[in-house]
Amino acid sequence: MIPTPARAALRSVAFALVTLALVTHPAARPAAAGPLDMLEGDFEKAISRITPATVECKPYGIPPEQVLGGSSGVIVSRKGYIFSDGDVGSYRKGKQGEKPEVAWSDDVEVRVPDLKGKGFRAYRATVIHRNRKVDTSLLRVEDARSGDFGSPLLPGRSDDLRVGDFAFAAGNAFDMGSEAPPTLTAGVVASLTRMSGTSASGRYAAFHVSAAVNPGMNGGPVCDAEGRLVGTISSYVGPVDPHQYLGKVVPIDILRAEYGGMPEGKEIFPEREGKGVRTRNAARMELVFHVLARRAAAKGLVSIEVTRAEGATLDRKEHAGGGKLAQVPGWSSSVSGTLLPDRRHVVTCLYNLVNIAEVMDPGVEKILPETARLEAGWASISSLAVVLPDGAVAPAKLVGRSERDNLAVLELEQEAAAELVVADPAPESELVAGRFVVAVGCPFGSSRGPDPLLTIGLVSKRHDWGSTDPWAGYFQTDAGATDGNAGGLAVDLKGRWIGMLTVWSPIRHGRNSGIGFILPAARVLDATQAVLAGRKPPFLGVSWAYDAERKGMVVSEVVADGPAAKAEIKQDDVIARVAGQDVTSQEVAFGAVRTRWSGDVLEVGVLRGKNSAPLPFAITLGERPAP
Repeated sequence: MIPTPARAALRSVAFALVTLALVTHPAARPAAAGPLDMLEGDFEKAISRITPATVECKPYGIPPEQVLGGSSGVIVSRKGYIFSDGDVGSYRKGKQGEKPEVAWSDDVEVRVPDLKGKGFRAYRATVIHRNRKVDTSLLRVEDARSGDFGSPLLPGRSDDLRVGDFAFAAGNAFDMGSEAPPTLTAGVVASLTRMSGTSASGRYAAFHVSAAVNPGMNGGPVCDAEGRLVGTISSYVGPVDPHQYLGKVVPIDILRAEYGGMPEGKEIFPEREGKGVRTRNAARMELVFHVLARRAAAKGLVSIEVTRAEGATLDRKEHAGGGKLAQVPGWSSSVSGTLLPDRRHVVTCLYNLVNIAEVMDPGVEKILPETARLEAGWASISSLAVVLPDGAVAPAKLVGRSERDNLAVLELEQEAAAELVVADPAPESELVAGRFVVAVGCPFGSSRGPDPLLTIGLVSKRHDWGSTDPWAGYFQTDAGATDGNAGGLAVDLKGRWIGMLTVWSPIRHGRNSGIGFILPAARVLDATQAVLAGRKPPFLGVSWAYDAERKGMVVSEVVADGPAAKAEIKQDDVIARVAGQDVTSQEVAFGAVRTRWSGDVLEVGVLRGKNSAPLPFAITLGERPAP
């Protein structure tokens, strides 16, 4: 007989698979209201609770030019009690010409949105408790009118959260408090940070969400799909944290421990907790994300601990235009990687290990300091340890890289277990714009748990292999790509491997900005085999340009003794066919070369002289000669 926990797990997986079938196969959906329609209905119910309880907070009576951004807050009692962040009421004091100081006023103006109009109603409140270390404050409105405070948010339990749960964040983003309602963003619980040891404050020290958190939302509510308060927004996370640019949240169970013993505690946290709105469809979709996150973390996702030579650091600089460089701060501790099917090799994003400015902008090496050169970063790595999905730590070594693929290859000292390798690839023909992407990373090193760092989005587009951009051939996604999950996995809603998450240029694209890249799984495997075989990017040995009238790439120059010259390609030849395709654009020709390696044979069809039909030639691609 199957044990009870196992039966529960099987039921969970079954529910997840049924939901996947309904979501991904339109024919299975009822015409009147499919699962996605009902899911939106669940969201609307939850949002209807969040919006009227979200407020704006500013120091009372302080001139606007002295206010430091302001905070948001959440109504948690009909008697006018409000949670906000530890910096609520902050302002800049000091006379003009003097060095400004930061001060915190306990006299606060609370602005409650007028959902029937377009403005707000202002109340005066007092901060009755502030803990800046925890990043929380409790306010009491002096004259709370029942009409404005009659819909407080009910507290949930942050200990019940799981990675992949839906999360809604609300607040006064970018000081737009003069407009109602407040800004609302949606995402998922991306990561749960456990307390060290047991604590009366709950299981988690913090959690992070992929819902966009912008300046001014700090102190605002974070709610689950049932509209229950599960935490308050602390801030968005800076660049030197593994949760880079995600929203950091103070868990409600920490707030319960902070305020539960105060006289106001029974009012804010009643002994008998209220019920959230019923969200069966949201719960089923969350179950899909739970299953996928755990499955991806257990199959192929590794964490790589990087040790550098004494005194060496990853010096990441990018060209900022005008011949100037910009320092790019980032996470430089444990990084994410992917365990390949051969059980012996791991790949990660080259960006994780070295400064790739030279790959992005050829020629920038002329102004890069030696410490920021790609070779210097590569040489500074003294040891690597790979934390496998089962928690085992395996020593590894660098064996090579493909700069044009932004990929580094590591070799384990011993083979990993077969059940730990990455899942089978998803068919690329199915990965069209609009398909779900579940992105997972593990920047946690030896402290990794069963859950990954998770973000969710869509396939945005597929870049052409013939593009001149470094990310040619990649999928683009709006799933958050950061230093924390670069090198990790992108999977589809069936758990199949899409490819390796990649960051190219923080200055151009940002991080967790809605512009991330995925090196397709087939290319990851192909590039890895090429690196292991010592093969290099291809060199054709011609200068050529597309000419629409002549219907092909016109050769203007042939490099002496180069691959094309050896195949007897001549100046003014028109390459009309390449790798079995008609050359209808330069992208067709560039793509045919870019996807190959030194030693590959490229079949071309050449129009020469008065020949009306292409003549066949075979060019064995070479390696680009040293400058």
